[in-house]
Amino acid sequence: MAFETSFDALRSIQMQERHTPALVRLEDDFYPRYVAWLTELESQVKKQFSLEGVQTLENARRALSDLFELRKQKLFFKALKDFRKGAVSSSGLSGQEKELYTGLITLLSQYQLVLAPGTDSSQGDVMVEVLSDIPAFVGFDAQTYGPLKAGQHARLPRKQADFLSRKGILKVIQ
Repeated sequence: MAFETSFDALRSIQMQERHTPALVRLEDDFYPRYVAWLTELESQVKKQFSLEGVQTLENARRALSDLFELRKQKLFFKALKDFRKGAVSSSGLSGQEKELYTGLITLLSQYQLVLAPGTDSSQGDVMVEVLSDIPAFVGFDAQTYGPLKAGQHARLPRKQADFLSRKGILKVIQ
């Protein structure tokens, strides 16, 4: 699905981001498309100077920078909240934000292991039956698991399996 790349569209997303507590859903290639658009706009201004063109360029740069800062702050809080809840999801994030989000979850997992050593895989792996589809996720041990399909059997660390079992997503069978 293509999205509009314009100052009005950027400003609309910026305003939505400012006025909602959750992250606004962005396309995977949002930032590269807007950077390319700004580069093109800058090129047009250099070829044919106009005060209106310069103002649009500067306003767009400011709006994109503001949007980036707002989303970065919300992304940090989302990663912390999701990690605490054990519900890791990067849907609605741009490609670059997904990388940051996954990195934050991994860092939080590693930090937890430092503060509470021996609470992850020291209890061993268990066999589980997946009850509903699970996208790829970063476990408590900072390892990536999945994606797992309903009906599939897999081995997971006991702590992760117990957590997902309590959520009704899988069943421990061994």
